[in-house]
Amino acid sequence: MATVESPERQLETCRELCTQRGYEVAGEDTRVKGYNGQSVPMQEVDDLRKSQSLLLSMIKSLRMPEECNGDGKLTRSQVGRIAADARWHG
Repeated sequence: MATVESPERQLETCRELCTQRGYEVAGEDTRVKGYNGQSVPMQEVDDLRKSQSLLLSMIKSLRMPEECNGDGKLTRSQVGRIAADARWHG
């Protein structure tokens, strides 16, 4: 089950990913106007969240032997490192 992060943490994560992928961030607002002028979340933010969730579930399913933090679970940075290696080195 995926955990829900605070909006501040989501923004920080988006910034980190943009930096890693070489994207230029034009602003900090992740909401845009919908077809009726209402404020809605950017589609890209939802797509990013879904892809991160899918990537995490795929990494967990690999059950790779990796250094752990004592309780048998990978830390966020370890999971991120595995994901980055998989993305860049196939």
